[in-house]
Amino acid sequence: MERNEKNNPGSLGTGHAVLRGVIAAYLVYLGASLVYDQIRGISSLSPLLVWTVGPLFVLSGLGFGLYTWRTWKNEKQEAAVQEKPTEQPPGEGTD
Repeated sequence: MERNEKNNPGSLGTGHAVLRGVIAAYLVYLGASLVYDQIRGISSLSPLLVWTVGPLFVLSGLGFGLYTWRTWKNEKQEAAVQEKPTEQPPGEGTD
């Protein structure tokens, strides 16, 4: 699929950002769920494993979400700069 930058700048980047955001949210959910189940006493996993991997997943999800948001924001700004027409002095280029 070819990206049409003139008509719809940044559309492919937005789709990727949404997918990355979903993945980041799932990592946070997975890590929090591991820790929450351990606190409630219904986890069959080793406590050492849960208290190591759970917070690691939460921090990884938050970091990946922050990276995704910053990348998306920068791509949008670059697309807006590229979309903005260059100004010409009056009288030039009006053949």
